[in-house]
Amino acid sequence: MASLLQQLVKQGHEMLVFTLEKHPQLEPAADPASKPIRFVTLDSSFLAVYPTKRLAMPTLTNMNLICNTIRLEGPDVLHCTLDCISAFFILAAKFYHVPVVGSVHTDVQELLAELNVAPIAGSLITFKEGVESRLLDSCATTSPSFKSKLAGRGVVCDHIIKTGVTVGQFRPGVSNAEVRNRLTFGNPEGLLVVYVGRFGPEKRLDKLVQMCGSVDGVYLALIGDGAMGPALSERHGCWSNSGKRRTKGGVYCRIGFLGHEDLAPVYASADVHVSCSHFETLGNTVLEAHASGTAVVVPRAQGFIDTVNHEEDGFLFDGHRLAEGAAFLARLRDDRDLCASMGERGRQKVQMQSPEMVSKHVLEWYRRARASTKGQKITTSLATVAAEQLSSLVKVLMGVGICLLILLVVALWFAVEAVQVLGGSVVRYCHNARNVLGNSSFFNKVSNSYKALTNITVEREATR
Repeated sequence: MASLLQQLVKQGHEMLVFTLEKHPQLEPAADPASKPIRFVTLDSSFLAVYPTKRLAMPTLTNMNLICNTIRLEGPDVLHCTLDCISAFFILAAKFYHVPVVGSVHTDVQELLAELNVAPIAGSLITFKEGVESRLLDSCATTSPSFKSKLAGRGVVCDHIIKTGVTVGQFRPGVSNAEVRNRLTFGNPEGLLVVYVGRFGPEKRLDKLVQMCGSVDGVYLALIGDGAMGPALSERHGCWSNSGKRRTKGGVYCRIGFLGHEDLAPVYASADVHVSCSHFETLGNTVLEAHASGTAVVVPRAQGFIDTVNHEEDGFLFDGHRLAEGAAFLARLRDDRDLCASMGERGRQKVQMQSPEMVSKHVLEWYRRARASTKGQKITTSLATVAAEQLSSLVKVLMGVGICLLILLVVALWFAVEAVQVLGGSVVRYCHNARNVLGNSSFFNKVSNSYKALTNITVEREATR
């Protein structure tokens, strides 16, 4: 994101970014003559189902802030991601006649399934994305495989956004012997494999640790943060030895995300980039690994199949068969020339995905959306004008409906969470009350009297 913003600013474009951060660090260094990037901070919070992911909240405050900002700024084009409050942006853009494009970057339905959320939530998200995609002047995503999946859900997606990687920053030349020595616990001759990203349950990092631990001589470096961070940090260290077989390797777990400047030496110093995730919209870390000249071993899954050429710049394995992934790691461990050649082919492949090239591609997409919107405003008769006004009214009403739907979903979500929390409190209270009453002489006397009454009733029934 920062690299794309930097290129757009360098080209003289003015940027206004809605963010969830109170003190955003997205502003890149630009030409002093260029206008600085401005930020608008939205209300956000965390949900219990995914406590480490900050989400914009569908509040009236946010809706008012978005509408007023768009009204006062009058942007040439509005680009929003389809998230919790994307309907607010679409509604405001339609009301103030601003061209609006949207992009889908997260497979929310798969994420909710991995988190064991009720299926109705995924169905509501599917309906919401389908309606919003039809209200947008253009809808995009980042990979052909995810675009095909969205089409199956009824989402109208007509564009694929190219993802850029700063090949000048992520490159083999920044390899660092000290970094490699630290990540391998002083055993730089081992096979250093690295995972970079969120430590979320959907990333199946427990399976990744299991897969890497089954291969002798593999050192797995986990770089990132998330809900599984504390559990993964307990695995930090060398593999334990079992039986007579001495196992070499270990897990290096660093909690906390790294900036590109610190992350580039990690990629360049590693031999392989790995993952066990079953789904990605694209897999940006694969592109960064390719740019760094590092081979890749990832599942044959959505997103990854668009970024990795099997047996050319990496290996694709069945995510349900960890032994297959482990075999590929063992093969790269024993054949370092193959590992290096895969990395070099990956670097050659991403040379055309520089931020400069991607910014041109994105601007062309914006221009097409604006041209399409302007074309829709050309009218030749009163009937056409009336039809367009009716169409705009319908779109606004649909936008309002989506907003209300989002508010309903969020309200139901919080209600479920409240019931769970309250229910847990009631159960704990009853359990504690039972323990207290169980030790009470008064309660024992009352209980024994009822037991005696029951025995008398049973005896009378028997005599009859």
